[in-house]
Amino acid sequence: MIYLKSLELTNFKSFIGNNKIPFSQKFTVITGPNGSGKSNILDAIRWVLGEQRIKALRAEKTDEIIFGGNRFYSKANYAKVELCLNIFNEDYFISRKLYRDEDSEYYLNGKEVRLKDVQFFLNNFGLGKYSFVFLGQGEIDELILKENGRIRELIENIAGISGYHEKVKELLLKLEVIESKWQELEEKRKELLGVIEELRAEVRIAERYNELKNKLEDVRKTLAFINLRKIKENIEKYLIEKEKVEKRLLELNELISENLAKRENLNKGYEKLVEKVSSLEEVLKSIDQRIYDLSLRENIYVEKKKILVENLKNIEKEKILLKDKILELKKREEEIGNLFQDFNHDEFSKIEIELKKKEDYLQDLIVKKGKIEDKVKSFEVLKDQPDIEELKFVKEKLENFIVKYRKKLETLERYREEIESKLLEESKILKKKEDTYEKNRIEILKLNNILAELKEATLENLPRGVRELLVYKKNKIHDILKNLINIPKEYMVALYNFLGNTIYDIVVDDENTARELIGYLKERKLGWATFRPLTLCRDERIREIPQEISNVLRAIDVIEYDPKYDRLIKNVLGNVLIFTDFQTASNYKNLLWEGWRIVTVQGEVFHPSGTISGGVRFGVEVALNTERAILDAEEKIRDYTEANNFLKRDIEELGISIEKNRKLKQKLESLMLRIENKINEKEKALVELEKKINLYEDYLKEGRIVLREFDSLLKEIEKEKLEVENLRKSYDEKRIRKIEVEKDLTLVKENLNGLKERLEDLEEEEKRVRDELILLEKALDECKDEYEKINSEKENFVIENKKFLEEGERIKNEIKRLEREWQKLREELVILEERKKDLQERIKELEMEYDKNYKDGLDVKINLSEEELKKLESEIIQEMESLGPINFLAETKLKEEESKYKSLLFQIEDIEGSINSLKKIIKDTREEAERRFLNAFSSFRDRAKNNWKLFFPNAEFDLLIENEKEVLDSEVKLKISSQKKNWKSLLMLSGGEKSIVGIVLLLSAVELAPVNFCFWDEIDAALDNQNAQILGKKIKELSDRNQFILISHNPVLMQHADIIYGVTLNEKGASQVLSWKVKEEV
Repeated sequence: MIYLKSLELTNFKSFIGNNKIPFSQKFTVITGPNGSGKSNILDAIRWVLGEQRIKALRAEKTDEIIFGGNRFYSKANYAKVELCLNIFNEDYFISRKLYRDEDSEYYLNGKEVRLKDVQFFLNNFGLGKYSFVFLGQGEIDELILKENGRIRELIENIAGISGYHEKVKELLLKLEVIESKWQELEEKRKELLGVIEELRAEVRIAERYNELKNKLEDVRKTLAFINLRKIKENIEKYLIEKEKVEKRLLELNELISENLAKRENLNKGYEKLVEKVSSLEEVLKSIDQRIYDLSLRENIYVEKKKILVENLKNIEKEKILLKDKILELKKREEEIGNLFQDFNHDEFSKIEIELKKKEDYLQDLIVKKGKIEDKVKSFEVLKDQPDIEELKFVKEKLENFIVKYRKKLETLERYREEIESKLLEESKILKKKEDTYEKNRIEILKLNNILAELKEATLENLPRGVRELLVYKKNKIHDILKNLINIPKEYMVALYNFLGNTIYDIVVDDENTARELIGYLKERKLGWATFRPLTLCRDERIREIPQEISNVLRAIDVIEYDPKYDRLIKNVLGNVLIFTDFQTASNYKNLLWEGWRIVTVQGEVFHPSGTISGGVRFGVEVALNTERAILDAEEKIRDYTEANNFLKRDIEELGISIEKNRKLKQKLESLMLRIENKINEKEKALVELEKKINLYEDYLKEGRIVLREFDSLLKEIEKEKLEVENLRKSYDEKRIRKIEVEKDLTLVKENLNGLKERLEDLEEEEKRVRDELILLEKALDECKDEYEKINSEKENFVIENKKFLEEGERIKNEIKRLEREWQKLREELVILEERKKDLQERIKELEMEYDKNYKDGLDVKINLSEEELKKLESEIIQEMESLGPINFLAETKLKEEESKYKSLLFQIEDIEGSINSLKKIIKDTREEAERRFLNAFSSFRDRAKNNWKLFFPNAEFDLLIENEKEVLDSEVKLKISSQKKNWKSLLMLSGGEKSIVGIVLLLSAVELAPVNFCFWDEIDAALDNQNAQILGKKIKELSDRNQFILISHNPVLMQHADIIYGVTLNEKGASQVLSWKVKEEV
């Protein structure tokens, strides 16, 4: 038997100094207050056995497992844990020690070893392979709620296939590497086969080229002989033409000399005329200036005259108006004087005296009113009131009003409660939608993180050389080819398979940049990269798709790219056709010979060499899958974003509805408050009315007489007030009228004096204007006389100037005619001189050509006409050019490549054998793992059902494999049912029920797997006493063959333990352990 015998902790977490804990071979319980350090014991065992995940030890940094010190103890420099394992009655000691800022040290039986040695030692005894042996706080729920397949992991541990997935993954990785190598060799074989076919074609082309070359030589010798004969004939013809040209040149020189002499004489006469015309034009300009000045002066006089005449008219009009106004003001002055004389001053004094008397009498009445006013105040309110019966009726009416509005208030209260209920319901819906919105937002954040990781993985999956350049030489390159084109998802397989490793080609500006980057890769040994300089991209002619072809697309029509890379993209994909399926592509395979490239949507590629590629390109598959994953993530982000947009709109609408109901509620509360206020007002009015009724009774006894006397006095006062007001009004009107008349008389006199002064000024202005008009008339007459004199003088000079201009025009025309004649002669002279030179050069060239081409032995090799020979030469040259570049070493190269091809075939056969062998191993491994898993699942399922019955005798428990076709990759689901409860989901279980499910799974695993020992932390925390009793009994039963160490607070469970350890914190803040044996206590 193997069990944990003891544990020694030194400065580990909360344990200061040396603390040794011996364990029972069967059942040990560790208990103590919260925070005392119980779970640190489990952390210590995990740590000493090699746990590397610091968060699994409930710490943030490695140094935190060393005692950190407090005000009683200084912090420790190291931590050490030693575990004693009893393995088949022999003790083995495993230790781990850690100093601050240093790596851990491992010891086995006192000898320093590596972590791998410790793991190897444990694995030899089957220790450490069961993940459920150690369980920390809260990990019990993860067995059923965690989404990473913990139940399946338990069953795999029991079946002994826990390393199956890693082993298969390793085998698949090896298979992938070998298949990648096979694919690489297969591609090399296809390429080599294509090269061999091309070399064979080149050998045939070289043989044909030699035949054509010999025939072309015979044709050209025959044409050379015919050409020499023609040259001799042309020389004789050009000599005769040269003599004619020289004779005509002599004649032209004589005619040109005569023309020049005539032109010189005419130019001299024309210059004299130009001088005379210039002097006359100067005289005419001075005359025109005088005329302009005179007309300007005349216009000024005319305008001035108009202004003076207009002023004279305005003065006359204003004088007439002033005279009329003076007459009107004199009449007005006379009328106002009459009014002032008619005013009655005696009547005005009488009204003033009577007004004073009336005002004194009114004052006396007001004083009398004040004396009796206090007496009637108490009865004033009843003066216009109805009788006592009517007041009682009003009282009854008020009481009915109060009852009625009390009922309305109750109705409004019920309506307010309905609105509050609706507000509560809408608030719940709003909360749900906001929660969904937040979940979607979190999903978007997760997807964005995944997207970032995928994009980072895209960079990591690139060939090393390409990756290094993208990271460290980004400023020197544009990008790799696949990043410069945007390929729709449905065409990714087609174009990625077609392009192959071309997708990783790096685009640069020119070949110098490519050379610099290649040097950078070589210098640092960073791998290999292929470059595409933009300067080496030729203009690719894009063909039109034949009209008879359907179900086909051009690659450049389905992708998107920056126009500045147009030449590059057209070079790569310009003549690539994408067919919908393999059969359609096969039907149009003849397009390959016309320069087209063919690929199907499924990824099959047709090559011009006559080969077809298909399947999976391992070098491209990773990039393709990553790009698809990125597109899927982006699509999910769009879906979640769109859903959140709808949710946001719903949330806003619900918010508006809630706000509307809140406002309605506020309005109702406001209305209810107003009604309550109204009821309160009516109740107050009712109280006042009751007071009035009591007062009314007093009024009936003595109040009426006093009120009648008071009313009579008020009427008299009102009458006197009215008479005083009328007198005051009459007095004010007369006084105001007197003041107005005096004011009007003064104003009229002032205006009359002003108008008389203005009339005198106008008469003086009129006299001055008339004098100025007489002077202007004299000045205008003088301007007319001077204007007639100047015009007469100008006409004489114009007639003389016209004669000179006509003579000059005649001379000018004659000169132009002579110039045209000279130009024609000169042009003919130049043409003939050029022709003479051409003839001389041509004769010289023909003589040199004759001397150069003359050879002995030239003769007719082919008996055809010159036209037929030239046509034959053209056909031979055309055929030679159509053959393209000639490889004269093709035959030698063909033999070398055929030898390489045979060697490559042997390598491919060896690799295919390795692939088949690996596939068989993977298949056998999977079948054995499935068999073991199913056997273990069946046993585990039965054990779990039995253990469940211990806790819930009337409930059913079952385990189901979700996908029986893929057993090893399928999730294992729980199914729980009961007559009393309806568990539709595990999330509906209570905390205790979840813990029992986890405990059932743990107990079933322990019963089936040889685990030797288990250390579990507070798995019973959520159990009641009854279920804790069942758990204690079961563990006690199993402890006969397995060691159990539990951390627990439950006294019912502790009753079944062999040893109980108590962990507490002493007064100085350090953990200490106390122990006692249960049997001895009993």
